[in-house]
Amino acid sequence: MYALEIGRQSRDEILSANDVTEADLMKFQTDWLRMRRRRYSNVA
Repeated sequence: MYALEIGRQSRDEILSANDVTEADLMKFQTDWLRMRRRRYSNVA
């Protein structure tokens, strides 16, 4: 997900390189965002 956020490669390239589907992203996006918020809240 970080690679998608950075945007240096196309979305299709990133998904293919990581063997991830759009369905996988939808399934885990909420958890990833929650972990990311927790990570940044611990830094502040």
